[in-house]
Amino acid sequence: AATCYTRLAQLRPLFILFLYPGLSDPNEKTVLEALLDALCDLSKGLQHALVVWLSKIDQERFHFIVVHVIQNYLTLQLLTSQFIQKIVSKATTVLGMMYQASRLAGGEGKIDYKEFYNDAVNSVVDIKQDYRRWYEARKRGLSGDPWEDFSFIDFPFILDPAAKSQVLSYNATTQQGEVQTAVMTSMLLRGGGVPMITQEDWFCVLRIDRADLVQSSLHQVMLKLDDLKKPLRIKFLGEDGIDEGGVKKEFFQLLTKELFDPLYGMFHYDEQNRMHWFNPNSFENTEEFRLIGVMFGLAIYNSVILEIRFPMCIYKKLLGMPLGLADLRQLDPALCKAFYDLLAFEDADAIEEVYERTFTVETEAYGAKLQVPLKPDGENIRLNKHNREEYVNLYVSYLLEESIQKQFKAFNSGFQDVCGGDILKIFGPEELELLICGSPDLDFHSLEKECRYDGFTKDAELIKGFWSIVHSMTEDERKRLLKFCTGSDRVPIKGLGSILFVIARNGDDSEMLPTAHTCFNHLLLPEYSSVEKLKQKLMLAMNNCTGFGLM
Repeated sequence: AATCYTRLAQLRPLFILFLYPGLSDPNEKTVLEALLDALCDLSKGLQHALVVWLSKIDQERFHFIVVHVIQNYLTLQLLTSQFIQKIVSKATTVLGMMYQASRLAGGEGKIDYKEFYNDAVNSVVDIKQDYRRWYEARKRGLSGDPWEDFSFIDFPFILDPAAKSQVLSYNATTQQGEVQTAVMTSMLLRGGGVPMITQEDWFCVLRIDRADLVQSSLHQVMLKLDDLKKPLRIKFLGEDGIDEGGVKKEFFQLLTKELFDPLYGMFHYDEQNRMHWFNPNSFENTEEFRLIGVMFGLAIYNSVILEIRFPMCIYKKLLGMPLGLADLRQLDPALCKAFYDLLAFEDADAIEEVYERTFTVETEAYGAKLQVPLKPDGENIRLNKHNREEYVNLYVSYLLEESIQKQFKAFNSGFQDVCGGDILKIFGPEELELLICGSPDLDFHSLEKECRYDGFTKDAELIKGFWSIVHSMTEDERKRLLKFCTGSDRVPIKGLGSILFVIARNGDDSEMLPTAHTCFNHLLLPEYSSVEKLKQKLMLAMNNCTGFGLM
């Protein structure tokens, strides 16, 4: 005990120095670097003790250390040096201790997880080179030297979702490249000559029957399990044309519309929170749920936004994270509040009389009411002050886990077929949702900068008028415009500037409304006689019509 106390006594001055506000001053750079060295040289036990201490400091001071001390130092080092210095790895390691402390504080963390993103890392660092360093270190075996093995990928909290999506893409390309190299090498060694490379070698080509969309998709996915991480190409049977992205987007739109249709019975849709949830009583074969999991994985690898909303707990489940009462809030806010009220009920002795509950869940399946025991003999165990916490935990576990176990297991299996592996662990649940469903941040200036024109020029008066109208719109109006033009009011993880958006001339001035081909992100405008007429027609179209998703 005395030895332990002595070690903690050695840690205390480092902890106090860490709280010194002057560390944010560039003139104190040598002091900060000495502190970073000392903290990284601590034993694992003392580093854990430091994390515990840091988790207990006030939020304002914690935020100051993360943002104004460590992040500013990291940014300065990366922007002023041509190479990544050893001290950068130490600063990143100490930032990792702060991240652990933030999570240890409970809830959503002591500060927002986005505060740990570093703009310089995400804009200056060559993420592809960083991935290669990370991948090669794992292939040869970790050396045990933190500097020799250093990669920002081992500190994923520092990478923003766009950088992480790049890592995911590099990982898929690397794995597929190794498989293709092995196949070609094997053929050469068997004396087969240089193999002919076909489209099937570089792409995952799914041949889909429109008339039997779900079953033909299932069949094709099962045939191509080994190719799912390749870039996706869709070929509709009996139709000409090369998939340059539009056909692929149409495929996802058609498939999600059918599989998530309430009449299909696989999911419930809550109109109030606008989210889907697995139907515990679905009659569908689990293979359909597996197909949806595959579809979510393919959407990630092929940068397709899905117009599907799940509660955040689904993304936590995909990452293998534990769930609790707080995770029920999005799915059923009223029930979640009722459980918190039960746990906080002050007249504990009156719980049994007031609530009159047993350890059962009342459910309804196709008109029939059922009682499901939460534990053996649950129907005979009354809720009281002694077992209320157990009751809540079992109830929440039933709703989020047991009741949908069969459906989610199949869904997760399909998702892991595409996205399985250690690389998925670099994402948090919020970031995983962004990858699949896109971001709500609408930067239309980036869209304007990257926009292309067919029949117009960017300097045409009508086009100048169009962008003036867009930039004067409310947030809600811009969402409706984006949905009208692209089929979604959400933005790809790399921003609106990453969309190939085209404004095409659709004839002379007329009374026709603007139209859109959502699969190709094309907006078609007649050459209206005035900007005022353009605004009137555009508002009418996007408020009362939808773009043409199918071509």
